[in-house]
Amino acid sequence: MSVPPQGSSTRQNSRSNVVLVGAGHSHLHLIKHLDTRKYAATLIDPGAFWYSGSASAMLAGDLKARDARIDPARTCRQRGILLIRRKVIRVDTRHRRLMLDDATEVSYDVLSLTPGSRIPPPRHDLADVESWAVKPISRLLALRARLRRQLREQRHIRILVVGAGASGIEIACALRQLGMRHGAGPERLDIVLLHNGAGPLPGAPPGCRRWIGKSLQRRDIQLVANPRPDDTADDIPSSLLATADHVILATGLRPATDALGLAAAGSCGLPVDRQLRVLGLSDVLAAGDGIDFDGRKLARIGVHGVRQGPVLLHNLQATLEGQPLRDYQPPKRALSIINLSADEGVALYGRSWWGGKAALVWKRWLDRRFIELHRD
Repeated sequence: MSVPPQGSSTRQNSRSNVVLVGAGHSHLHLIKHLDTRKYAATLIDPGAFWYSGSASAMLAGDLKARDARIDPARTCRQRGILLIRRKVIRVDTRHRRLMLDDATEVSYDVLSLTPGSRIPPPRHDLADVESWAVKPISRLLALRARLRRQLREQRHIRILVVGAGASGIEIACALRQLGMRHGAGPERLDIVLLHNGAGPLPGAPPGCRRWIGKSLQRRDIQLVANPRPDDTADDIPSSLLATADHVILATGLRPATDALGLAAAGSCGLPVDRQLRVLGLSDVLAAGDGIDFDGRKLARIGVHGVRQGPVLLHNLQATLEGQPLRDYQPPKRALSIINLSADEGVALYGRSWWGGKAALVWKRWLDRRFIELHRD
């Protein structure tokens, strides 16, 4: 069965089909600004967009789940964009069509992908503990519900967070905040943050890393070095696993592109050129943290998806109109703010950094502005 996006009427009105797969940062910009008077548009995504910048605040209980999500349905209705709540399982570039998980097909003239990222599952068995990953973010909501029940039961809970990058630090601090909200201090909630031997937040300025280390110490979060680090969850010491009730994987994001039937560049994602076109496919573009941009490894942070949005919009329309495309120019430096919960954060911009309450206030304002902007 074939489902053309705004199908036969699109052809009759001589409008090209623009199909967007995934409600990522870039596509939230597109659905607000694409010229739907000239183009028929379809967004294919199985659910609401979870804003990663608010994930730890949601886990900590500082933010309601609905305030960390953006449902694009209203914007799609207002702008005449067809929304299909399905998952794409394969892209047929030869015939310009997509196969969905309900066996239907969607045709396109130009296609844009925001494949996103995931945490690779461990190869070894974690059957004796409950394991969670920081993505998809909906899993953190399920984790919060599970921990709330266990905390109400007055259980002694032991949690191992694997990975001491920004995500692992945020999650560990959010867990401490969640425990405190339910009257569970370190005597009832043990939190261990497992790092690869380089300590928390490798690559940050030394002064910043020392400051974060002291913040973790104040929160009674135990830092443990993995004696066999490989930046995955595959070499967790058995001694730590034996005592853990929950293992949370924050071991680094990988692109979620392996199931689309498109050529991928190893662990770096879909290879795209400077105009965000998938290599070898002039009518397929991609953006976000599931791409390999011009042979360079971009940090898997939302700022790139946000900044790629206007370039992606221009290039989609330029592809259909035979006009020149624009290059995406990654910023040399990008602001990153880590939420340490308990009214404290740390902001980094290149080699500059500052920590404290002001950093978290700034982050909350930026996050709230992004969500409100894309809900209207």
